[in-house]
Amino acid sequence: QAWALHEQSLGNRIRAKGLYEKALELDEFNPYVCHAYGLMEKRFGNVEHAKQLWEHALTHSSTAALVCSLGELHVSSSNPTLAQSLYAQHFTRLSCDREMTEVYLAAAWLEEKHFNNYERAEELLRDALERSERGNSRVIVALTRLEGRRVQSQQLLEHVGDDDGG
Repeated sequence: QAWALHEQSLGNRIRAKGLYEKALELDEFNPYVCHAYGLMEKRFGNVEHAKQLWEHALTHSSTAALVCSLGELHVSSSNPTLAQSLYAQHFTRLSCDREMTEVYLAAAWLEEKHFNNYERAEELLRDALERSERGNSRVIVALTRLEGRRVQSQQLLEHVGDDDGG
């Protein structure tokens, strides 16, 4: 994988692709190889192959990088509900706090930005805090910012309502 990344950084896409394929022959479910290869494929417009690589790796093991990349791909392909179910499916499959936090943050962002569901976003962030073995400052910051945006949104709606009534 490292050699493939190096070749890719040099602009040798064909060589990098061959090295990724060789690595997958050795371990077809390697999440790191599938993720890096998928990122390269996506960057060069082969979105369907990137999706296949990430989905294939996720059948064997979950990593935040795979889940978040595939979720982002679903969102950018106008399928936010697929991203929503993907995140929900993988919350319990991640054991590391850092990985779990990444997926919860992505899911909360999706709820807020695409579904305008501040309550669900807050619920997800609170779940992340509860599941965290120790206090998670990133989630606390996200909760605080979410609350600020919620208040701002409510004030804007009230202001628009006042303008309509007068």
